[in-house]
Amino acid sequence: MSTFILSAFADEGGDALEQQIRVLEQYGIGFVEFRSADGKNISQYTLKEGAEAAQKLRDRGIGISALGSPIGKIFITDDFAPHLKEFRHVVELAQEMEAPYIRMFSFYTPDGADPAAYRGQVIDQLGQMVDAAAGSGITLLHENEKGIYGDIPERCLDILTAIDSPMFRATYDFSNFVQCGVDNDAAYAMLKPYIEYVHLKDSVYSDGPAQRDLGRQVTGNVHRPIGLGDGKVEKILTDLWHSGFEGFVSVEPHLGEEYGETSEARFGAAASAAKSLLDRVTKG
Repeated sequence: MSTFILSAFADEGGDALEQQIRVLEQYGIGFVEFRSADGKNISQYTLKEGAEAAQKLRDRGIGISALGSPIGKIFITDDFAPHLKEFRHVVELAQEMEAPYIRMFSFYTPDGADPAAYRGQVIDQLGQMVDAAAGSGITLLHENEKGIYGDIPERCLDILTAIDSPMFRATYDFSNFVQCGVDNDAAYAMLKPYIEYVHLKDSVYSDGPAQRDLGRQVTGNVHRPIGLGDGKVEKILTDLWHSGFEGFVSVEPHLGEEYGETSEARFGAAASAAKSLLDRVTKG
């Protein structure tokens, strides 16, 4: 039986942890993808601070679906040693906070460079992180993101098959693929066996020029509530639902002021769209 467990990036509803808890409660969301709170990114938390934040969430009946870490959001040409040290700390935080997943990326490649030139280094550094997390009980989730090595489905698949580990899976982001000019039907068909987690945001294509080898692109970083863009979200979520998917689907608003004057209002617009779409998918 399929299960979509709703989570959210609550830091887009407010910076303070208490404010994040309130917006989660307001929209009936029982999990958070913990990215930042009280002016600090999760990677900057001490273990004690992480444990205290997790306890505050638990006391209000909220679990942590994943740590929305910035791991892998450095240039592939940057010094990797300190980043690996930071990663080890995030793994310890995930254990301390009882988070089953860590969201991560596959390194920015230099502007104008052929990503293929950095493939070996990308695979090596990701492999080092997988090795460093061995035995932790944490699953690492690669998110497709603009500008990193794994920004299009072919390179995402390359990473996943090269690493070939049950503790290294995919977070599927519809909007990011649209913003890379990718057709989500094709991306989903390619990556479906590896999808363990889903981000709920959307975008629309523009008629802009090609970006690198990615095809169409949108202008800027314009996102829309899930289901209101070109991500083919309802079709894909329906297939996931009928395929027996069991896991987290996480609201990531990234909305402009046209969707509300305050962060709470914009979070509400994204959460309401997500809940409405999921209701159609699961009850349709």
